Amino acid sequence: CSASLIDVIHSVLSGTDGAVVSYGPPRLGKTSLMIGRDNGSPDSLGIVPTSISWLFRLIEHQRQKTKSHFAVSVSALELNSLIDQVHDLLLDHRVGPWPPLGPQ
Repeated sequence: CSASLIDVIHSVLSGTDGAVVSYGPPRLGKTSLMIGRDNGSPDSLGIVPTSISWLFRLIEHQRQKTKSHFAVSVSALELNSLIDQVHDLLLDHRVGPWPPLGPQ
């Protein structure tokens, strides 16, 4: 099933789990597309930080309108099947009770 990013965000706002997946051969820029480039420019933000920003804006709007409460959990993993490696792309930004994934 395929949906646009805004459809995924609205589904999450309604209480459904959502996922955005980028798939393909190595070295095509999937991680940069999803996470962005670390050059300090807002234009360099990837899909994940941009969608999280949109999601929290919509949550705040919904919270003010309905006094609802929300809990949000986000994961961003890079899977490398060639070397059987999982890399947590949010490791440097992690908050919460869960231990980090992958090698330290």
